[in-house]
Amino acid sequence: MSKRFGMKKLCAGSLLLLLAILVMISGITTSAMLKTALASGDEIPAAKLPQQIGLAMTDDPQTSISINWTTIDTTLTDAQVKVWEKNAEESTAVTYEASIEKRTVVESIIKDENGQVITEKNFYSATLDELKPNTEYSYRLVAYDGETKITGEVRNFKTAPASEDPYTFIYVADPQVSGFHAKAWNANLDIAKEMFPDARFIYIAGDLTDKTPNEGQWEGFFNQPGNEQYNDKYSGSWISELPVAATMGNHDGGPNKDGADGMASHYTWLSQIDGIPVTYAFDYGAARFIILNTEYRADEDLEKQIAFLRQEVAEAKDEGKWTIVGMHKTPYSGGDHMDDADVKLLRQRLAPVFVELDVDMVLQGHDHVLSRGLVKLNGYKADVTEKIGDRTYSAKAPGHAPLYYVANCGSTLKFYSPLKDNDWISEYDPVAPDYGFLDIDSAMPVGHALNPLGPSTDDEQEEANPNFYRAPTFVAVTVSEDSVKFDTYMTGFDSEANTVVKDTFLYDSFTLNKADVDVSLAPDKDSISADSNGTVELSIAAKDETGEDIDLSNAAITYQSYNDDVLKVAADGTVTAQNRPADDVTVNIWAEVNDGVNTYISNILPIKVDVVPPARISGQDRFETAVAAAKKYYPLTSTVILAANTNDFADGLAANMLAGTLEAPILLTNTDEIPAAVDKYMMHAGVKNVYLLGGPTVISEDIEKELVDKKYTVTRIYGDNREATAAAIANKAEELGGQLKDTAIVVNGYAPADALAAGPAVSDGMPLLMVNRNSIPVSTRNILNESVIKNIIIVGGTGVVSPVVADELEELVSGTVVRAGGIDRIATSIALAERLKLPNAVMVGYNGLADAVAAGYVGSIEKSAVLYTQQEQLDKNADAYLDSIINEDSRVMIMGGTGVVDNSVEGYIRNKIMPSK
Repeated sequence: MSKRFGMKKLCAGSLLLLLAILVMISGITTSAMLKTALASGDEIPAAKLPQQIGLAMTDDPQTSISINWTTIDTTLTDAQVKVWEKNAEESTAVTYEASIEKRTVVESIIKDENGQVITEKNFYSATLDELKPNTEYSYRLVAYDGETKITGEVRNFKTAPASEDPYTFIYVADPQVSGFHAKAWNANLDIAKEMFPDARFIYIAGDLTDKTPNEGQWEGFFNQPGNEQYNDKYSGSWISELPVAATMGNHDGGPNKDGADGMASHYTWLSQIDGIPVTYAFDYGAARFIILNTEYRADEDLEKQIAFLRQEVAEAKDEGKWTIVGMHKTPYSGGDHMDDADVKLLRQRLAPVFVELDVDMVLQGHDHVLSRGLVKLNGYKADVTEKIGDRTYSAKAPGHAPLYYVANCGSTLKFYSPLKDNDWISEYDPVAPDYGFLDIDSAMPVGHALNPLGPSTDDEQEEANPNFYRAPTFVAVTVSEDSVKFDTYMTGFDSEANTVVKDTFLYDSFTLNKADVDVSLAPDKDSISADSNGTVELSIAAKDETGEDIDLSNAAITYQSYNDDVLKVAADGTVTAQNRPADDVTVNIWAEVNDGVNTYISNILPIKVDVVPPARISGQDRFETAVAAAKKYYPLTSTVILAANTNDFADGLAANMLAGTLEAPILLTNTDEIPAAVDKYMMHAGVKNVYLLGGPTVISEDIEKELVDKKYTVTRIYGDNREATAAAIANKAEELGGQLKDTAIVVNGYAPADALAAGPAVSDGMPLLMVNRNSIPVSTRNILNESVIKNIIIVGGTGVVSPVVADELEELVSGTVVRAGGIDRIATSIALAERLKLPNAVMVGYNGLADAVAAGYVGSIEKSAVLYTQQEQLDKNADAYLDSIINEDSRVMIMGGTGVVDNSVEGYIRNKIMPSK
């Protein structure tokens, strides 16, 4: 059979010719037409032969490898892998049993003998172990059709070396195979194979196909014979000949983020982190590869991945190996995903850990651009790269500034643009403007400092530029003990015509040389008080690669503070506090040492800045105060809640129920205009979803339209009145997965201070329901009748919720009805705090109800009661209550500026707290 079908040639040439003619006549290659023969002369349908063969990297590639394959025939049984050393006889083969699973496949583009698209395949997997390092093996894939043994052709693989000798692997990103773009993927593989035939494995930085359950795309990925995109010009066979290491991309996970019916069906990669698929580490020569999964970004998932990373990096550093992290989504790239909320999250959570651990390089995908840069903790470039010649560069690793590399696109599917401005960069996002953290960015125009020789890969220019071509890309990475070299190649390719339109060329060559100096920074203490004139003294030392001390007396030493506004480092290494922050904060400090030739970066030193409570959250107005709280607790969030800035905050009273469910901040807006501070925060925080509380009379339809036009997903929650809105919010919270507690807060809807004092309890899951002084609205009755609520806390005195209403409430619930009330809002807030028994307090001005809206979710996070205070004097009952809770572990905060809670109150509270600290 011909090479295009990947089958052993054992039958006569006349049979080959006949089959070729049949294919040409029909125009459709079906599995029924594809035949091969065993030595006996019996013909075996290709449907029974192994296809889509994938070799997967394990955690020990010196002694093991995983093999997956499929057959169209689903009746085969007893699958095996026969393995022997290539220079030995097949009779010495060791047999490994393989698992078989018949699965339904969707959107296949292969037809059966009846011309119908196939809907099932057999999926096989086996892991081969106890192999020898650096050894070439031969193998056959075997299965049984009844008593008949179906034997695939002889194939080969090679295990990883035990030595640290140099080797090359191929790095590609985002083939994202779909439709005719598979042809570019096949061609890219063939070109890489021809240029680097001795490469040891392929690393794919995620997004192997466009839709992981789409089997037709996997048929294109493997160039499976019979699929309608079958490429008889470029075989792409290398994908089945070399081991593949990969990370999971956002197109790989599928609906359950596990790669089922796609990535996990065609490859067996390990899950070395419990509950997170495709997370593993392996040594190959002089490098430790650590594969993370950026689709798992929940706090607990990131913590588990960071713990795994710490362990693997520590082991690798002890062994003197390069540390290479593989992941899909990229904290730093030259593309337009840089302002996405999930990317910002990775930049906040993972990037500082990479710097701290001194990870050498991070190989990424996602942004369909070729970019690289050595990035420091503050998101600025370590300016250490030297130009050797056109397209040729090198750098000595400065330490604590990982190389972030993105390998463009492995096919022709799409190529992204850079962001056009810097408006998306916030003060808490560690990223330099104008892509200044990079050395190379192929999305920039030709001639730009980051793309001096071009071409520009930005496909937005395709229609306007007749010379534009799409350029599938691969990177040949050569690893040795002392250096890692990245040679990036592009080929202009027309996938529809299956034709090269621009010969393969070297776009960029970059060599990262291992550092030979280690700079260490140490403090005389690890904290400093912002309320005193204390200092921290730094000491700096350096050692060469043999461990000998280096004299730094003639070196240029520059100290860097991540937040100069809070901590300043003098030229002699003395650290002082500059401006008192609103709350305790940790500021990272490091040193950069230049010896006249090279620059080296020290370890990152966290210095805690202590603030004697109370902390204050405030802004220039109520809108900015709410934004300040959001920045503190949700610097990154996909969701916000907008409540109207009305006199009594009617529709915002129950907002904290939604805030607790969504783990999202509450912001204030005017009826017809979103305040600038709110708009800016939403953009910087990466917001995607906006909940509007209240009807169009309090938050206009113009605002809703503006948000939709800005591509936010908008959900409006409201009822015919404030009571109905509160009930609707409780119902929506439950619909979104919020766990309603069996105790509800009941308030008079026209007594906003009482409702807002209950914010922490509401945010924790106690639904807030509204009544009138002498009656219970229908909407409130309905939710009491239909929900899990058994108990009620009435907030407010009998002047706002009458005894008659209290009696009626007792008839509506099966549990208890109690009251927390007083003669005024201060007394009521204290009574509620005493009942809730919270250990901390958030102080809100008596006339600062706007600040109390956000104080609810803040109180929930801080386990604090909301207490009201007069502007210039602490009420004696509030004073006594604070005395009852203040201890060395308690926290007291102020919500709002000095216009609602004066500095005199802040100072008075501080004097109460200081003796306990």
